[in-house]
Amino acid sequence: MNREARQLVAVVAAVSGETFNTILYGGRRRPLPFCRYIVARELYNRNYSSMEAGRQLGIDHVTVLYGIRQLDTMKDANYARELDIQQLFNYVIENLEIEP
Repeated sequence: MNREARQLVAVVAAVSGETFNTILYGGRRRPLPFCRYIVARELYNRNYSSMEAGRQLGIDHVTVLYGIRQLDTMKDANYARELDIQQLFNYVIENLEIEP
């Protein structure tokens, strides 16, 4: 995992209350997959291919694409915690410089 991906995982860990390792290796318990999807989308937005973003997080490139679609369609109250995490993550990323 490169430095940029590490920093992004650390940010999502901080805003979600989960640990760095739990986000990467914790399985499918909510909100862990969404935390990975948030980082994958940020990497993808930073011009990583889906394959490279997946490689950085230890997930398949198809999972990266699926996760990005999931994040774009999360709108209802069943995802309140995940939406809060995503909003906090976006706020921190906008105000923090993370270099490659």
